Amino acid sequence: MANPKVGWGFGWLTFCYLAIAVVAVDNALASQALMPLAGLRPDEGTARLITLAVLLVQTLLAVASTRPPSRSTTCRGSAPAARRSRRSCATGSVRRWSGRCWSGSRSRSSAPGWW
Repeated sequence: MANPKVGWGFGWLTFCYLAIAVVAVDNALASQALMPLAGLRPDEGTARLITLAVLLVQTLLAVASTRPPSRSTTCRGSAPAARRSRRSCATGSVRRWSGRCWSGSRSRSSAPGWW
């Protein structure tokens, strides 16, 4: 990127595109697939209500599938960084990247033989 303003510009452009695309796809799903499947007559008002219902279901699924972050910064039951063996350090990094817990940055560790 050239500078942070260009990055922010691309970020907002992508966000706006995704916001418009999700609604457009859900509207097409409602009017072209769900209404004929349910045997409803073509009506834009009904398609809009179905679109809102589909968006609500998608929002609820996204919220329900997202775990809140843990308040602790280390894995439960793990030894302090200075006492970890090389194997437990590797296991900690796997845990960190797999999303089970967050064990902090590698650069803060004082364990000998860390990578």
